[in-house]
Amino acid sequence: MKHIQLIAFCLLFFPQQSISAEIAALGLTQSYSRDAHLCREAAALLSEDNACRPHNTDNLMQKCGGDNAFFVLVGGTLIKVFEEVATNEYGYTEVYHSIGSSLNGFDVVYVQRFQGDRHPRLVETWKVNSSDFDNVLKIPPGPITYAQAKSFLPRETNALEFEDMLKRGEKLSDEWSPVIDIFGEPYLVERECSGEWGYGGYYACNKVIKLTVKKLFKDKNAVPYCQYSKTKK
Repeated sequence: MKHIQLIAFCLLFFPQQSISAEIAALGLTQSYSRDAHLCREAAALLSEDNACRPHNTDNLMQKCGGDNAFFVLVGGTLIKVFEEVATNEYGYTEVYHSIGSSLNGFDVVYVQRFQGDRHPRLVETWKVNSSDFDNVLKIPPGPITYAQAKSFLPRETNALEFEDMLKRGEKLSDEWSPVIDIFGEPYLVERECSGEWGYGGYYACNKVIKLTVKKLFKDKNAVPYCQYSKTKK
């Protein structure tokens, strides 16, 4: 009996530490958790993903060139998460949106705008009302992809209507953060890098130093649930 009491006493004053989840491909360790079970699942799903993003320079991060930037390696399966909506003739402005996620009553929209060779590109992720988004897409001439842009359209075509829609939404990040499903719910994966802007306004992400997983809601702002960071040496 005394032996059992001694074990209980030791457990009380020396509690077992929970095992931190890791993003193996990036060398990140869990630094914050709102829900331990969910964060372990998120880490497992993203463990081998390289956190590629569109509009990065291709030569400074391995395996992030070309179409790879539009996919996330989720649980060992490449899943396309960005889909083109509209691009002007020269690719100076692009609008994409999130696909394949359990969004309900809202859309996640990605915006890229060229601002000069020696200035950072505007790169943003927004949550918007689905009806608002659909209404903007119905305005003539409607969405035109890069492949369809055979005739010149002014850069500011429908820009005011699009900007008004964004103002009614929620800005989620200053990068193109993909949305993945975790336990049937949509979560945004926001990346933070050690890097720099280069010629053409492209971003060189030399090293991913933090990933934050945020739960998305229709009627309230996103909530951070998990964070994975580089461990200090």
